[in-house]
Amino acid sequence: MTTSASTTEKGRGGVAGSGIGIIAGSACSVPPEVCEAYGIQVVPLQITYPDGSTYRDCVDIQPAQIYARMPAEMPQTSLPSAASIYDAVEKLRAQRCTAVLAVTLGSAYSGTHGLVERILGEQEGLRGLVYDTGKLDYGAGVSAVMAAKAGRESMTVGATNGRVEVLDSISYYTNSDPLTLENSAKLRYICTYGPTTTITYPENGSWNWVSLVVRDAPTEEMGGVSGGCRWEGDSLVFRVTNNSRTALDNGVILTDYGFVTVGDLLPGQTAEKALTPLPASAPGAPRNRDEAFGDGVLLSEADLTNFSYSIYDFVERATRADPEDMTPEEYKEAMIRRSLLSNISRNSDGSRFRFIAFCDGLTDLALEVDGQPVTRTAQRGMVSVDLAYDPVAEDGSVRFLRDSFPVYSADEDASGKPLLVEQLDPTQYQSFPLVESRAFAFDLSSLPRDMRVTDMDISIRYAYYSYQVSLYNPTTGEWDEYKRYTVDDITGLAKVETSLPDLQEYLMNGFLYCRFERLGAADGYADIDIPTIIMEGRVE
Repeated sequence: MTTSASTTEKGRGGVAGSGIGIIAGSACSVPPEVCEAYGIQVVPLQITYPDGSTYRDCVDIQPAQIYARMPAEMPQTSLPSAASIYDAVEKLRAQRCTAVLAVTLGSAYSGTHGLVERILGEQEGLRGLVYDTGKLDYGAGVSAVMAAKAGRESMTVGATNGRVEVLDSISYYTNSDPLTLENSAKLRYICTYGPTTTITYPENGSWNWVSLVVRDAPTEEMGGVSGGCRWEGDSLVFRVTNNSRTALDNGVILTDYGFVTVGDLLPGQTAEKALTPLPASAPGAPRNRDEAFGDGVLLSEADLTNFSYSIYDFVERATRADPEDMTPEEYKEAMIRRSLLSNISRNSDGSRFRFIAFCDGLTDLALEVDGQPVTRTAQRGMVSVDLAYDPVAEDGSVRFLRDSFPVYSADEDASGKPLLVEQLDPTQYQSFPLVESRAFAFDLSSLPRDMRVTDMDISIRYAYYSYQVSLYNPTTGEWDEYKRYTVDDITGLAKVETSLPDLQEYLMNGFLYCRFERLGAADGYADIDIPTIIMEGRVE
């Protein structure tokens, strides 16, 4: 359960910003003059070219030089060296810093976050916090600059019966363009950990109300809220039951395939909602984006690809917030709901089907501002429940969606036989160069024993290159061609050729091994992300 609160009360007093050092990855793109002015230590990513030459980003090679070598030479980036991070820490120690805030690229894009977090965790006598920006490039750089420029005048917010956190999806800018250094100087905060965790905001006029998340506060028991979903024909049907003692407001179901509003759900009530596909578009006629992302609309795989769907598209539509059509209080309420939905979507553990609702009575927060009880202008509790997905419908049809099966990286021995390596996390983006063939494995041990497969596809989420997929046949010891994905170099259109295999012939100890190989000329860089498998069939 997550609770949000807001206040208009201003601070009285100051906070010293000394003793806190800043580390930023080179890909955060913080300008050198800013790093020098605020003592920001930069750790460089490593840039490796196909010929094996490696450079330190912004040290041995500059961005302009990298761009000049494209597209003839496409480099690959890797983590900063551990030595460069240790060196940055020691430089901050020499400046008598007692705490370090490290700002990295989003953990979904880079392993830098985890490496820096591990090294800072080893340090004695030095507090460390690694901030996951969730962004690429300049957005992360702005976060680093804002952290270094935390203001002198302050307002300190804490909760004596919970742990406060900032909703980083909210920006309090007077200017509508947050990605400028001028505006970044107007916002940030200092989080102080202790018996009562507090957040201190600079008093600078860039905001007039603050939205917070309070975690770990004592709450009502909400274990009675549950639900699931399954297919009925072409519609994905959800059933959610509220067996708690608390009324839930403004419920919404967020999925990887669309959203549907549930509305209010009283104790003892069950709601049934569905995502239903739109009628097929006329051949060659593009789908309207706003129509495709409508309430209760089930997006097809083609829609998901064509519209570059993000969960935030659904969040914005599920929590309409228009200051022109709302009173100030209504707008503030809508923005709090949107912020909470965005925050829980960002921190999702990979759940594809989630019911979220709001209520006022989950907890009674004990918020303080500058050590004094605060008068809140809005407070919302939020309940988030993962919905169980049943791939087998009542009529016996079976649909396994993307990310239904665990996926592993694999190697091959000298004879070409695949070897299982490690499980991959589909919620974290990973890139695999296609310099040579690349093998993976799907754990299909959860398939219904009597399922007859009628359709199957192994693919990657982002396909920019032509590739071939082969399946390993444990009986013959050969890799059999299964799929060819060919991209026209001129039009950019893709052609897919695939065959439906007898799945039982290719299973080895419950695993299906596949191998990706690049098709066409080997010039230039090519890579793939974590593959996924979808499957349809019937239970006989």
